[in-house]
This record gives sequence, structure tokens and C-alpha cells, in this order.
Amino acid sequence: MKTYIPGAAMRLLLLAAFSALAACGGGGDGPGANNNDPTADAGEPQAVDAKVDVTLEGTGSDSDGQIAAYNWKQTGGPDVTLEDEGAATAAFQAPDVSSATELTFELTVTDNDGATASDDVVVTVAPVIGFAGRVYDGPLAGATVTITVGDREYTAVADDDGNYEVNVGSVDPGAFITITATGGEGQETVELLSIASSFAALQSAAGDDGVLEDSESGAVDVTNISTAKAVLMIRANGGEPIDSDATANDAEKNVNGDEMIRLATVIKLVVDGGYTLPDGVKSTLDLVDDDETSEAFIAAVNAHDPAAYQAMQDAMLSDPALLDAFDASNVPPVYTLLIVDSFKSSGAPAYQYGRGQRYVFDDGGTGHVYTSSSSSSGAFNWTVVDGEIVMTFTPSLLSEGFCNVEGIVHQVRCDTETTKQYLKLVVDGVNADQLRLRSEGTTTYPDNPEIDPEPFAGTGSNRIAFAASAEIPFTADELPGTWAFTTAGPDLTGLALSDVTAGFLEFNANGTGTALATDVSPALAFTWSVANDGALKTAFADGSALIARRLRKDSIAFDTHVLFETAGGDVFSSAGLLVREDGSVDDLVAADAIGFFTLYDAHPYFAIVLQDGGAGLSRNYVDGVPFDDAITWAMDADGIITMDYRWDVDAGTYVPSCDGIANCHFFRQRIWVPVAYDEASGRVFAYERQQRFAYDAGQPENKGAMEFVQSTVRYWGVSDDSKDGDDVFAKTTREERYRKPWLRVPFRLRLEE
Repeated sequence: MKTYIPGAAMRLLLLAAFSALAACGGGGDGPGANNNDPTADAGEPQAVDAKVDVTLEGTGSDSDGQIAAYNWKQTGGPDVTLEDEGAATAAFQAPDVSSATELTFELTVTDNDGATASDDVVVTVAPVIGFAGRVYDGPLAGATVTITVGDREYTAVADDDGNYEVNVGSVDPGAFITITATGGEGQETVELLSIASSFAALQSAAGDDGVLEDSESGAVDVTNISTAKAVLMIRANGGEPIDSDATANDAEKNVNGDEMIRLATVIKLVVDGGYTLPDGVKSTLDLVDDDETSEAFIAAVNAHDPAAYQAMQDAMLSDPALLDAFDASNVPPVYTLLIVDSFKSSGAPAYQYGRGQRYVFDDGGTGHVYTSSSSSSGAFNWTVVDGEIVMTFTPSLLSEGFCNVEGIVHQVRCDTETTKQYLKLVVDGVNADQLRLRSEGTTTYPDNPEIDPEPFAGTGSNRIAFAASAEIPFTADELPGTWAFTTAGPDLTGLALSDVTAGFLEFNANGTGTALATDVSPALAFTWSVANDGALKTAFADGSALIARRLRKDSIAFDTHVLFETAGGDVFSSAGLLVREDGSVDDLVAADAIGFFTLYDAHPYFAIVLQDGGAGLSRNYVDGVPFDDAITWAMDADGIITMDYRWDVDAGTYVPSCDGIANCHFFRQRIWVPVAYDEASGRVFAYERQQRFAYDAGQPENKGAMEFVQSTVRYWGVSDDSKDGDDVFAKTTREERYRKPWLRVPFRLRLEE
């Protein structure tokens, strides 16, 4: 049966139903039709180290209610296990990574009406290296070690034996690492420094286990020797901090081993010898950072106890815990040993010209050394004993010289026969090692039979050493042009030529050329090429050959090692400069050359003063005090500068002219052929030839005969005492500078056009 509802009653019923729906919130767009959405904040991006615990700190807010729930989830990067992912703060352990790796996380918040909001955060995980090193000059217990990686710092405290361990990380593989150590209680003035490498370089050295030990990089050990080396590297970098592998590699190649040992001994005298720092000096690092201060300190030590300095140095050089060591596995196939000139300035070509020894170590325990003299080169047998390479020569190496025999006679001829040599590894560097070379043998006096032969066993001298891996390859495209170079070779003049000589090489892109005729040799064809290992090879038509290897370079010059082999098979080893003629010194006039030139750079060692009107001075410095000899000079139309030395025999001095002086003669001549001028550094690179002339009052026919010739390539620094505001060498053009027959030198090479 149907039931009918009157119209008025129906209207009342519908109105009640709609009212009930409105009260229940029905009929809206979802949770809370008038609800405001919440906001989520996953926090700031983070950079963390691998294998550390990481906290994700999120927040949420709701303007018209409350946050009812949080939820974290990972949306990118290697999977990690999240803890408390349902809370505002979650956590995880950063994964072990080999390079900077990004992890992305999303935080979602839900309010009390069920509305949600999300936000992302990126966590960048840095790879880590475990440092396991030692603070040592004798153990420094309780030392605070600070490792600086770019703009981040990590600290550790050394144990009673000086050992420390700490993990360091970096998202930047190029971030450079240095390590400092300050002494603990009672040693607060001890401050040591080690310059390491980039993060990427040390990460590679650390190997698969990720822990860097001193067997993989000596930089983890912070010692008096590492501090001395670091100070000299910073000096070589112009006093600026070392902040990249490139600057570190270059600076390391400029460390003078003798100076390094001197400064390390100074530190050891304070740390282990009981000497106190001078007034005003706050730490051992400050003490060795200033030359005058360290020299004054040594003088004071010697005044107190003349034996203390040497005793401390001997102890240092015999401490196996302080020095690196050779074993059968780390002797390189090749070592090139050089001397770094301590008086050369920062960033300059660094090595004493002509003094380069090359040692070849064969796997079977045999080897060969090449020097600037064929008689002092030879084969040897080698082995490693107590961390030293021991070489035994059969037959002995021979060298001639002059010795002072105190109480008997001065400056007599002495011949040395070297039977053994020892190489001790003082610092195992990145691109250059520091070695100590000592020799054993016998000295004889062939012109003085009344003097008995004497055995010798030297205490040793320091050398910088390059393995083949440290050589900088040549490329064929950089060589075309004219280059001045230094090499060692046989006496080509019959004039008691020094074992060091110099000349010019002109390279053509086609790899062929011709040596110009000189006063001692005919024209000679040659070819050149760059070997697979980057060595520059030239082969001459007479069967001789030259191999150059680059050890260091700057914008103007290269430091090189050269092996010159004669057609007869004798091999001569040397170090020297290879400098390109770049047009910067073409067409000089005399007014351009007036000035004050110091050998290598502005340093109190040796200087030439060229004055207006052809007068000049040859200046030697003794303990910083100048002593002048008068010279005259002139420049010819080709820009060649000739300096003449005249000797007043009776007065025992140089004079500008022999006019009116009975017992006077033309004694010596120095000739400069400018090659290049580096305006930035103020260095003038020049081929230089020195020649001396005989004087014998009893045999006047010999007067003026040339008796000594030496040539090399050097650079000269323009001192502040030069002409105000003027470049000493102007940039012009130059034609046939080398055409004078008397100036032509061995290996003056000109390629076919």
C-alpha cells in the first residue's frame, strides 16, 4: 500500500536532511573542505663522510591543525637502511664510496585532517682516507695532529709513541692536504708540518683498504725533516702556500737537500737537544722559516758546543725510524741525481749546470753510472744493505783534481779511486726523492810520491733524485725553433775544455738538420725525434748521439738531463738548461745592457755591473760583503756582450787598462749571447763563454795563448740596483748573431729550411 506525504511535510524533511549533512562535513572536496595543507621541510643539504652516522632532521607544520605523521623514504643513490623513518628525525649510516655520491631522501608529513606535503633533501657522501701516521723527532707523545683538507679540518691526538689515526674525507678530489702537529704538555713550542698531496692522489696511494700508511706515502709522518722540506717548498713557491698537486710537484723539485738537512737539524736541537728558542720566536716552525734566525741559532749552538750540531745531524741521519729506506722492491730502474743550488730563487730553474749523474739499476744486481767524465763513469754490482743501496765498482771510478794537504803542500794534484758508493733514502717524495750519497775509496798524489795514499770514506752529501716516472715528456710540436742548451762532453778544442759545454740546437718540424761548422769541428748533419717515453733524441752523422730528458719546466726554460754519446761509445751525463730563443732579446744596443745583474737572481753571491761608457765591475760576495774587480765591456752590432779582465801582476788586482803598467796582461774574457728575457721574473737567459789566456813571464811566447775555455747556459737576475724604470733588455729583432767564427761552439745546429 502506498503512503503519500503531503508537500509541506516533504519540504520540512528535505531541509532536515541537508542540515544533517552540513553538520557532518559531507558534500566537500576531500579531507576538510576548508582545511589548509601542511608544510614539510626535509632540512638543509648535507655533506658527510663515508661510513659515518647521518641524521635527517625534518620538520612539519600545519596552520590550522597538527602534524599527525612523518614518513621518510630514499628516492635516489645507493640504498641505505633508514632508522626511525616514521619520525621527524631519521638516521642511517653513510655508505662506503670511492667518489662523491649523492643520496636523495623525501620527507612526507600528514596533518590531522589527512592532508599531506613533501620535501626532498640531498646528502652528498664524501669518500674517506684513513691516515695512519706518526709525529716523530724522537716520539712526540700527546701531540695534536691537524689535517687540513681544503677548507675542512680533522684532528687527532698522538699516543705515547707518536702514532695517530684519523679518517678524513672530501667531496672535492682536488682538495689539497697538509698536516700540522703541535707538541703536547712540556713541548708546546714544537710545531711541525708536512705537505701532502691532493685528496685524489692520496686516495689512490692508500690502495684497496683505504688506509694511508707511511709505506704508501711518507707525507703521513710529521717530522723535523718533513717540516724542513715543507718550508723549502713554500719558499720555492714564492712564499705562497702549496695548494695543488701542480705547485707541490714543481716546488718539490726545487728542494736543496743540504739546506733541508740543515733546517731539520735545527729543529732537532730544540726538540731533542734541549736548546731553547731565541727570544721572539714562538715555535720550531717559525725558527726554520727565517734564514737569518736559523743561521744565528746555529752560530749560538756552535759557540756553546762546537760538536753539538754535527752530533745531532749524525744521529738524525742514522735514525731508521726517521728516514725512509730502500728494499729490493722500491729501487727504481733509473735514478737521475742532481744538486739544487741553494742560492737560486723561488720558481727558477734549479739545478747546478753540468752536475748530473744517472744511475741504472738492473734486476740482476748489476748497473751503470754515467757522470760528466768518462773515467768516473762505470759498471757496478748493487745490493740493498740496512736500507741503503750499496754499489761496488770493478774497476774503480777515477777522477782527477787538486787537494790541500795540510802541513805538507797546498793544491797538489790528487787522484781518487772510488770503490764503493752508498745511496740512503732520506725522503721518499712524490716526484723527487732526497738521497744521501757517500763514497769510499783511495786518494793518491801522483806528482808527490812523498805523500802516502789515503783511504777515504766520506760522510756524504745530499742529492735530489728523479725516477723515470718524474720526467716530463717532450712533444714534437713544441720543439721547432732555436734552443740554447748545456751538455757534458769530451775536450773538442784541445784547450783544457771544461767537462761542461754549451751550444745551440735549431729544430725543424721535419726532424732533420745540420750542425754548422765551428773552429774545431766540420759541418755535421743530424736527425731528431721524440721517443715513446718522451725523451728527445738527436743522432749525428758522425755516429754521436744526444738524449735529453726534461725534469722541470717554466714559461721560458727547461731543466734537463742530457746523455751525450761519442762515436767511440763514451757517454757523458750532465744537467743544464734548455732555453728557447723567443725574439725577446733581438737587436740589443749598448744602452739596453747598462745595469746590475746577479748570477741566477738577486742574491749576494756573484754579480756583474755594466756601467755607461764601457766600464764595469765583476762583484763577488763574501759573507754578504761585496768585493769588486774592474772590467771593461762592449756590445757589438749583433748584441753580443764581451767583458774583458786585465791583471796587474805586481799589484795582484784587476785593472780596467794595462796602459802604463809594465807587468800586466789580458787575462780573461766573459762573453754573453742573450737568448731570452722573462719580463715577469726579470731573468735574462744567456749563452755564456769564458776563456782565459796564458801568462808566463819566463816564456813570453806563451803570453796571450788561450788555455781555458768553458761555456754554459745561465740566467741572470736584474737587481733593484739596475736602471730605474727600464727593462735591461729591450724586445727587438736580431739577425746573424752567431756568425762570428770565434764564437761558434760545438753542436751549434741549424736545420734546413
